[in-house]
Amino acid sequence: MAISIWDIYNQSLIRVNKEQSGRSFSVVQFNTVAKFVNMLYLKYKIGLPESYQIGMPVAPQRWQVSQKISDDLRWLLTWMGGPDKPMLQLDQYGVAEVPTDYMAFSSCYYVQNYTDCDEVTQEVPRQITFVSDAVWADRMSCAINKPTFKYPIAKWFGDKIQFAPVVSNFVHFTYIRKPVEPFLAVTIDSNNDYVYDPANSVNFEYPEVCRPDIENLIFGIMTGSIQSQLHIQLAQSQLNKGV
Repeated sequence: MAISIWDIYNQSLIRVNKEQSGRSFSVVQFNTVAKFVNMLYLKYKIGLPESYQIGMPVAPQRWQVSQKISDDLRWLLTWMGGPDKPMLQLDQYGVAEVPTDYMAFSSCYYVQNYTDCDEVTQEVPRQITFVSDAVWADRMSCAINKPTFKYPIAKWFGDKIQFAPVVSNFVHFTYIRKPVEPFLAVTIDSNNDYVYDPANSVNFEYPEVCRPDIENLIFGIMTGSIQSQLHIQLAQSQLNKGV
């Protein structure tokens, strides 16, 4: 599932009313914008803090707030403990390394071997709650509300995660990974036109339904560099309706 970067490029040229022979921006410029938009779109879907309002510290668009947003990002969803990736490993102190491609948190749990009153051992999934530093300090120092194997907690620090108590050597950890960096590769023919090089190009990793939003973001940035007030207003209007 991917969006053709060549199609995005040509659509951008059409929208600024330029053909290849009279192109208004180079492939180098386009690749720079595409790289930026790739992360900007992810930021929109995860949830923009800039969109918070007084009394409502929640972005209108954010991960798992709607099925549409979940569908847009599920191609980037990574399950450590699933069929394709090993579980997140903890050291003896309950500390784990944050994955290098981590972008946003989704869920975390471990499987506890629990023996009930009938002495029957069962595997019970236990959700791990991530808390702030202040809440962590309060929970760790409170005899009544101290974290337990049934209700464990975790916190972030730098590129690591601290778990309490040390629930297991491994936990299931699901997160949104960093999307691959899009890149448009071309050659130039005898007419000085760009010829698409699909073998060396990298497409956007989002599903096709996201294409209009990505095009709008690229269009808005590129028309800003062209300094066309009409194009800038059109791009902003479309962004308000879409992304």
